Amino acid sequence: MTEKTKIKVIRRIETTVETTVEIIEDNDLVIPKEIKGYDYPMMMTLCPRCAHEYYDLDDHIIKRVNPYQLYKDTCNKCGVRTGWDYFIYSKSEDDEYVD
Repeated sequence: MTEKTKIKVIRRIETTVETTVEIIEDNDLVIPKEIKGYDYPMMMTLCPRCAHEYYDLDDHIIKRVNPYQLYKDTCNKCGVRTGWDYFIYSKSEDDEYVD
């Protein structure tokens, strides 16, 4: 392979990588799935300690927004540690069973 061909290949690879990174960065809008019996979710950044509080509640469901998220943000609850983005679903009051 000649030097000129190597440069062309490297430029093509760099362009492909840059385009892929732009697509990933621009894909910040994530639409949550609806879960029957639960309200529309709230999106929060939670550290593991604060997320654990929601995992223990029976009237909430917690799901990661993007399992492939690369960078952590500051926790919205404690503001000290870093964590991932989560959807927090709270049980809908309309569907509660009443005696």
